[in-house]
Amino acid sequence: MRERLEASVRREQIAEAAMAIVVDQGLGALTARNVAKLIGVTAPALYRHYRSKADILSAVLDVVEALKADNLKKAREQAKSPMAVLRNFLMRQILLLQRYRGLPLLYLSDTLWFEEPKLGQGVRERCNAERAEISGIILQGQQSDEIRGDLAPTDIYHAFLGLFVTLGLMYSRHMEGLDLLHQAEVNWKLFERAVSV
Repeated sequence: MRERLEASVRREQIAEAAMAIVVDQGLGALTARNVAKLIGVTAPALYRHYRSKADILSAVLDVVEALKADNLKKAREQAKSPMAVLRNFLMRQILLLQRYRGLPLLYLSDTLWFEEPKLGQGVRERCNAERAEISGIILQGQQSDEIRGDLAPTDIYHAFLGLFVTLGLMYSRHMEGLDLLHQAEVNWKLFERAVSV
């Protein structure tokens, strides 16, 4: 085992290891020692950078929120219509859930919302910003007569959010028979029928 946390051990590796621990052992098992063991460094090497569970969670959230923001940016750049942006973003979020299976467990945890309220507040603020941005995309779709105009953009956003949040929860608990990508496609088709003009 290496004695130092090398530059090659990126934050993404720490986030992946942390989420693997959360899925396999629960949030209570998320310690610097367990993360260090999983990524192959000594606990003291990791302690120098992440002294507490809150530090690890903060790093995980920073990585994931940056990836989510990048997913939305790329979805906007690569798609021509609002519905295409939404679909592209959905599929990118599904891939993020595959990589970080424990995310739904973290985002809904008491640890985040009650034990580490500053982290929870940061998540709340980023989620509100994402909701505003996606609701804006939905509004553009309504203005171009691609998306039904008889529903509030935020209501459509919440339905959209449900396309991957529910799947993520099921996936995080290894539900038998769940083909994540297939079900995401099915969910998208149902959503598309419901909100398209």
